[in-house]
Amino acid sequence: MFNLKSIFVPIMAGDPLNTFFFNLRNSMTPIHERADVIAMKRTMQQISQLHFDENATLLHSSELRYHFVITWGLREPFLLNHYVKYLAEEKKRPALLSTSQVISNVLEKMDNDWHQKIKNSGKYEFIPRRLRHKHTPGMIKTWNIGDLAKNLPHEAHEQLIERAKKVKKGTFGNYNSQHLLRQWYIQIDKVHPSKNFIVMGEGASDEKYNVFREAGLHDISAIRARYQLEERSFDAGILAYACCMYGTNKGS
Repeated sequence: MFNLKSIFVPIMAGDPLNTFFFNLRNSMTPIHERADVIAMKRTMQQISQLHFDENATLLHSSELRYHFVITWGLREPFLLNHYVKYLAEEKKRPALLSTSQVISNVLEKMDNDWHQKIKNSGKYEFIPRRLRHKHTPGMIKTWNIGDLAKNLPHEAHEQLIERAKKVKKGTFGNYNSQHLLRQWYIQIDKVHPSKNFIVMGEGASDEKYNVFREAGLHDISAIRARYQLEERSFDAGILAYACCMYGTNKGS
């Protein structure tokens, strides 16, 4: 379990990143403790219990990975609660349907009930306002998920980013692709494999990483080495999250 509040060693006075790491160490909610991340992990456990045997895992079941992409798309805890509820109702149907058919039926029902039962049943907290219209059940139903779900455990990060961008043209830009894969690594308890800084929209823009470059830190390995950080304590996903939460302006 990553814990941003305890992993950082004291930073040397005069270090240009002193304030940034101080904020990171003392103020920021660790990404594993965010309510949306917890809700997604809990939802996947519920889905596994509903539709798969107890030995099914994300690494071995492409069908379960299909659900993972859907849960990431919905993301908000109140939407995930509806998804599990509708899945449970779908399970009661006598017909034997494929996973894609079941998911399609559930998303269609959620879309039909969107304005009357779902949209105002909870509060948006995690999906950026600019993306909410692209993450409704009706929009998610149009995503082409199969290819990505099949290959998630088997390919390098850069290849998966390119696959993710093909899920839905105009929806999966760099922000969504990187965000999805960061959640995937969290979901399977894997260190983010990228050694380079990852760009995720304005929050973790390439420009924000300049403060690290100016300090002679040009990749994740260099930061780990200077501040004596273990792999499981600090990776590219955690740094991007920190940039989004606090920024990296000197003295900020």
